[in-house]
Amino acid sequence: MEREDVSPNRPDKNGRTPLWWAAWNKRVGAAEPLLEREDVDPSAPDNNGQTLLSWATRNGRVGVVELLLGRREASPGRPDNSGRIPLWRAAWNGRVGVVELLLARKEVDHDTPDDDGRAVLSWAACNEHEVVKLLLKEEDVSPDTNLCACGFQDRM
Repeated sequence: MEREDVSPNRPDKNGRTPLWWAAWNKRVGAAEPLLEREDVDPSAPDNNGQTLLSWATRNGRVGVVELLLGRREASPGRPDNSGRIPLWRAAWNGRVGVVELLLARKEVDHDTPDDDGRAVLSWAACNEHEVVKLLLKEEDVSPDTNLCACGFQDRM
């Protein structure tokens, strides 16, 4: 029997839900039953506009990313308050496995610039990640339009 006074969507002061914390701490076993509930919103943003998918991609949580992408609400192309999509966070942090998962999704536009006017490739290039090679394999990536973002690392 479920308690009616316990809300699985109740955010903390930063806008993060129990599902967010389960995923953040690599607790797939705790995240799975929450994701099975229809009343749990995996795309609810925190106070910075970052969804759970954005955080999971940033930290390379492949298992959690796969679980989230299995839900239609996951929105892998949704930007945060800085105009950065989950692919940006994965690319910036060199999360090759997660980048591969996201590039396979048609709703993810890797060439859309963030609020600084720079696309994912530009940010990935700052950190010399293998992600650059993955992005350059994409047909519609234009390396000429991706200005170097390296001078803006302090704004991450």
